[in-house]
Amino acid sequence: MALRRLRAGKTERVVHGAFDEYALAALVNAAKLDGRVADAERAAILAAMREIAGASFATGAVDAAFASAALSKGELVDYLATRASKLSHAQKTALLKALLAVFVADGRFDEAEHHALVDYTAAIGFDRKSAPERLRGLVGDMVKERISL
Repeated sequence: MALRRLRAGKTERVVHGAFDEYALAALVNAAKLDGRVADAERAAILAAMREIAGASFATGAVDAAFASAALSKGELVDYLATRASKLSHAQKTALLKALLAVFVADGRFDEAEHHALVDYTAAIGFDRKSAPERLRGLVGDMVKERISL
């Protein structure tokens, strides 16, 4: 529990409680998780951030976020777990959809990305047992083109 608070505190110092700053940090981390960052992942981040933060979200902000990325997946997940009750359902859903879009943007969805998505889903407050079912629903929506990012 103390480690979670420490890691969440580090994230808080970076994002200052702003959901859009947190989302950008999480999406950049998601793109870097498999050790490769494809142009399609950068494009998915930009599209997601324009949905989350507004249409005027600047392209350069994505590049700046990659250049300054300093948070680990664990720090981001721990912060989310401590803040989930303060997020709206729309914010939670937008974050999961955006993460999924970034994870699959390069045409691959490896095991590390799957585990990360389950971790984020659980941190949001969906129990670990129901997380795979919720994720299947999001994937189904993406396949049916009901989710556009």
